Amino acid sequence: MISPTGQDGGQDFELNLASIIDCLTVIIAFLLLSSSFVSYGALDTAVAAPQRVGAASTAQQPQTLSLTVKILENNRAEFQLSGTSHEKRTLARSDLLTELKTVQGKYPGLSGMVLTAERRVNYSEVIHAMDEARKVFPAVALGIAGASL
Repeated sequence: MISPTGQDGGQDFELNLASIIDCLTVIIAFLLLSSSFVSYGALDTAVAAPQRVGAASTAQQPQTLSLTVKILENNRAEFQLSGTSHEKRTLARSDLLTELKTVQGKYPGLSGMVLTAERRVNYSEVIHAMDEARKVFPAVALGIAGASL
């Protein structure tokens, strides 16, 4: 507002958006170029679990076994055990928990597994299978079907 003396009492304020936009463009370009474009074959979903009795003795031995369970769309599951022993078998999905307990009893050094699923398997079925697997194995990773791990 202009005062009676003819002077402007307020301050002129001009916001220069061009320099702010230039800075944001440089920051966005830097973040895009510095990000890592690595594709992972498995997503670790491990939850902090209490250590089992005798875990200290198994930590010294290198783990040579890996267990991959693939959830199939026709209410079946495919077990693939690789490493020292190579086993591959298909069973009913309802037998998943008992089979995981059998594998854990047969190979006590095995502490984790990878769970994959076919594309047409529902999300809820995968999460249900992951919850059952966590009852036996403390470390369960979600994998991409067909990816080399």
